[in-house]
Amino acid sequence: GWSTSKFKVDEGKNIEFFDLENDPVEKAINLYPYYETEDVHKIASSIDYFDIKNGVISLKNEYKDTLQGKITVPTIDGVTQIGSFSYGNVSGKTSKITHIYFLENSKITTVNMSAFTDCNELEVVDLPKTVRTIKGYAFIRCSKLKTVTLNDNITTIDDNAFSNLTWIRKITLPSMLVSIGSNAFYRCLWSGSIVIPMSVTTIEEKAFSQNIGITIYCETLSN
Repeated sequence: GWSTSKFKVDEGKNIEFFDLENDPVEKAINLYPYYETEDVHKIASSIDYFDIKNGVISLKNEYKDTLQGKITVPTIDGVTQIGSFSYGNVSGKTSKITHIYFLENSKITTVNMSAFTDCNELEVVDLPKTVRTIKGYAFIRCSKLKTVTLNDNITTIDDNAFSNLTWIRKITLPSMLVSIGSNAFYRCLWSGSIVIPMSVTTIEEKAFSQNIGITIYCETLSN
């Protein structure tokens, strides 16, 4: 429920938490209620953090290097695409987001090109079941990304979508996947095996290049 001692602090661009019981009050600050819950799929982050235009939701520029920790993307009528959540290679800007979740009623169908490029602190992404397409470079160089939930309805993973993930340990390909782009999983330092679903009709060059120690199987019909 609503916390009686822990509040969000808004000091310009800095979004952090303040504990009335333990943190000293040294200057005037604005406090906002904080809802304590373990269900990240039911309570959305403030809509004030996001830009919404032409069916695309993106993180506002002023929050791309100030929001920290976990965020849950709100569901907005007519919004079906994820835009930019990162400054990417822009000098001096580093995303501090570690976990990204979506509400249970999310309508997102597309993760756009370079949506999370160079989100260097990102560890967990739980994509909604409505996603169908992950465009090129969407998660490239998310160097701490460990867990990505890919629902079975995803049909397209484009070029370099998950390349250079040095912490990832396992990805299960969606059962309805049709197309895997070039370098889609280039240099992902995982181990073990991966199964290509029977639904896949296209695998572009170097889709799994530079993956040392991985065994690739193709799904077959069982007798």
